Amino acid sequence: MKASSSRRAEESGQADAVLYVTGRDVDESEYPLRFIPEGGAWCLMDGPAGEYTLGDTRSAIVRHVRQNPGSTPKAIAEATGLGNDNVKKTCQRVIAAGQLWADAAGRYRLPGTPATEGVPGVPRVPEPGLTCEKTSDLGGHPPEPGVPQPWPPSGTPRGQL
Repeated sequence: MKASSSRRAEESGQADAVLYVTGRDVDESEYPLRFIPEGGAWCLMDGPAGEYTLGDTRSAIVRHVRQNPGSTPKAIAEATGLGNDNVKKTCQRVIAAGQLWADAAGRYRLPGTPATEGVPGVPRVPEPGLTCEKTSDLGGHPPEPGVPQPWPPSGTPRGQL
C-alpha cells in the first residue's frame, strides 16, 4: 500500500491524499483520505477517490449530481452558484471523461445509477363497460362461414363438455 499526497484545501472538498491498495491477494482500489491535524490522524472520505481529485468546478458538479440525480444544467448552476454556461461546458467535459452520463432530455446522473423517470407513459384507455342496453356485446360477432369458432362453444356451462 502507498499513499499519494496532494495539497488541497479542506474546505474545497478535496482529498489530502489517495490511498492506493495493490497486491497479489487483494483487489486493487483507491481511497480518498483527509488529514486531521488536531488529532494527527487520517480520515477516510466518502465516495470514490476519483471524485476528490477533480478540479473545484467538476467536483462541485459531480457532488451535486450524486445528491440530486437527474439534475439539469440550470438546476446544477443554481445549486452550486456556478455560471450556467460554465456548468454546460464543464458537464460536457465530465461526460467525455466518463464521470457523468446524460439522457436525451439533458438530465445528468453518475455512471451506474438508474435513470430518473423520463417521459411518462401513455395512459391506458379504459374499455367501455357492458350495459343492459348493449346485450349484443355479450354474444360477440355472429358466426361467419369458414371462420373457426372458440372452444368451448359459447353458452356451454363449464364441466358439461
